[in-house]
Amino acid sequence: MRKIMLACAACVLLSAMSALFALPGLPALAAGPSTYEDNVAAWKPHGAVNGLEYKMALNPALFAADRPAASFNALWDALSASAAKNGFLLAKSEKSKVRLRTRSYYDTDGLALRDAGFVVRSTTNHKKDGSAKEGIKLTVKTSGKDPAFILGTPLDPVGIKGEISAEDNPYMDAQGNIASRLEKSVNIRGDAKTFGDLGRPRLRQFSRFVPALARSGLAADTVLTPVSVCTYSAMMGSVKLAGIAAEITFEAWTDSWGGAPLALELSFRIDKQDYYSIPEVVAAGNEFYRKVVVRGLDHMKLPDGDRFSGSKLKMLRDRQ
Repeated sequence: MRKIMLACAACVLLSAMSALFALPGLPALAAGPSTYEDNVAAWKPHGAVNGLEYKMALNPALFAADRPAASFNALWDALSASAAKNGFLLAKSEKSKVRLRTRSYYDTDGLALRDAGFVVRSTTNHKKDGSAKEGIKLTVKTSGKDPAFILGTPLDPVGIKGEISAEDNPYMDAQGNIASRLEKSVNIRGDAKTFGDLGRPRLRQFSRFVPALARSGLAADTVLTPVSVCTYSAMMGSVKLAGIAAEITFEAWTDSWGGAPLALELSFRIDKQDYYSIPEVVAAGNEFYRKVVVRGLDHMKLPDGDRFSGSKLKMLRDRQ
């Protein structure tokens, strides 16, 4: 009888403790907001976010410029095996092909544009023999600042058509947590006649199309120095994340066609979705990224890749 009374007393005590810890004012025992919820609260007042792209830097030694398709297929096989072990099924594209491009990033020697929150880049497509195709895509981004600046800075182009979008770039930080890097961009298309000589352009060659660049504080006649790379990329297939297909791409950078690889990246992205209304997709993306990519391909990642933070340009500039 004494044992029964003690047991009942213990139950009453546990019930009282549970009620106590459920009282308002004791948040330590309640789950805090997720990174996604924090992002929505911080970003939504300043503008739309249209998707997300996860990235991870791989060891460049895994890519051979003389065998780009074979290199990417080997990476795909490794990713597929990791996905299968973790309950994900990848769908390989039947039309996957290697695309050749050159990309040039423009800034001052002291990286004044970057420090002001801007990235300026041009992209040119190339044929199989390495010769350039006609046409240039100019991209201007806001990045590296607070959400009010990134989303609130108008990138509307003047005198030319352009497409504006914003996305989250999740990555794994040094502590093993998934962090976010917000960017907004505008893409406009033209040619050498449109943009002028891009060997050492002046800021006005870009700011006349995207006036927001004047917010950098740089004079219109500031000379910008290009940093250029050759890129090999292939959209290899997709994975379903909470019912939405995310495109999976591999991309390698070299300093010349056929040269030694400088960077290698795996990415998967979802476009043209309202970020603020897809919590299930973000949760599934985080799971795929953490289990399949980061853990599953740990043996293939770039050493010290936590410093990469989703930006190949940052990594390359850090190497200079």
